Amino acid sequence: MPVIQQQLLSVNKFAKDNQCLFDSVGFTVKHQTNKKVLLKGPADDGVYTLLIAVTDDIARNSKAFKSVRTAAPDWHARLGHPKQSTVSFIVNKFSLPSHSIKSSGLCEACCLGKHSQISLHVTGFIASKPLELIHGDVWGPAPNLSFYGDKYFVLFVDDFLRWQFLYSSTSTLFFVNYLVDSLGFSKEEATSTYSKLSSRKTTRDPDLVLNFLKQTGFDNSQIKIMVSRAPKLLFSDVSKTLKPKFQCLVDLGLSGSDLVNVIAKNTKIMIIGLDTHMRPTIDCLRRTLVTDENVVTAIKRSPRLLSFGARHIMDTNVLLLKNCGISDARIKKFVLQNPSRVAQNPDRVKYFLHRVEKDFRVPLGSPSFLYAFHVLSAQKKSTLDRKIAMFKSFGWSDDEILELFRKLPLCIALSEVRIEKALNLYMKELSFEPSYLASRPAFLAYSLEKRVIPRMQVLKILDEKKLERRKFIF
Repeated sequence: MPVIQQQLLSVNKFAKDNQCLFDSVGFTVKHQTNKKVLLKGPADDGVYTLLIAVTDDIARNSKAFKSVRTAAPDWHARLGHPKQSTVSFIVNKFSLPSHSIKSSGLCEACCLGKHSQISLHVTGFIASKPLELIHGDVWGPAPNLSFYGDKYFVLFVDDFLRWQFLYSSTSTLFFVNYLVDSLGFSKEEATSTYSKLSSRKTTRDPDLVLNFLKQTGFDNSQIKIMVSRAPKLLFSDVSKTLKPKFQCLVDLGLSGSDLVNVIAKNTKIMIIGLDTHMRPTIDCLRRTLVTDENVVTAIKRSPRLLSFGARHIMDTNVLLLKNCGISDARIKKFVLQNPSRVAQNPDRVKYFLHRVEKDFRVPLGSPSFLYAFHVLSAQKKSTLDRKIAMFKSFGWSDDEILELFRKLPLCIALSEVRIEKALNLYMKELSFEPSYLASRPAFLAYSLEKRVIPRMQVLKILDEKKLERRKFIF
């Protein structure tokens, strides 16, 4: 009421604090103890007018015009919810009647006024599987823009896995366009790569990473492959993350094209922790392979050795081999030639070690034991079963197949097409018996096109010219 000329009192409050009688004509205020009339006033157009003439009688009974002492929370509310120090200052300076100038608790109105979102309801629900319950939150505008120019963000959290997915208002378009313009991605490839980012909130400049990789020796095609596999690489800290890892590999003995090829084949190397994964894994390889030169050779053959958790797996698998009575020298040679075999799941390694010894009857001390383990563990059970069934379709017995495998496990590692061609040639055209081939497994490993068939043609010419054959070996 900006043009009001008079001060107003709350009738309700005035009546509570004093003994009053209001009617259509006016009002009367009486002393609460002796009921003496202290004040009268008329009613004018619905407003009770308080006409005060200061007399000795009124001065002696001025308490009729005072309300009871007000509590601090009430003064806090009446003064517009200022902070506690402001309330104390005003109450003391103007001698306002108050029980205490200290607040007795939190002001609910102040708490609600400071909320930026509605409080969540308490729930006892606990998710039992992924995606059963997703929490979401929107935040913005940000006081400072992100690298992409984002002001608003939305966060989703899976209640079961606790995985977090952060999306921003402009980063999708920025990142997709950046991959297209800088690395030659198609829009579809760039969008697919962006979806692999678990977190989109970063302020780092990806140009710094691209420039570093190019200076190190990576070309655009290699960088494109690496980024498509691990887009998080673009937001790595060059000085704190990438350079120390590159230097660690260079100190080991990897350099030039070898270093580039190893990282290009296993981009996770640039994401794993240097002190928590990379260096401990290199130390694990040193214990088995002895020299850094051997470690470099193994990493070049199988870059995945430096992946997450590889050192724990390798330690367990090497121990399994030692428990089979295999010497350190043989393990070293085997790991150097087939490094990926010791990076398999230990349960899988244990299963195939048992199968080589028990099912295929290869003695632990046999020179071909580790080779047999490598052949079996490198192929699926369904593929192995089809190959064994193929031998049996040509009349081979279980014992003949086992004899062939024990003498030369490579025969089982050959493709099904190659095995079938070899059996057709030897058994149908040359009429060799299974027992003969089982005792001479190298025949199956020979190249038919480059060795066996040319020699058969020589024999045919000798027969046509009726020339004497000498002892002939394929």
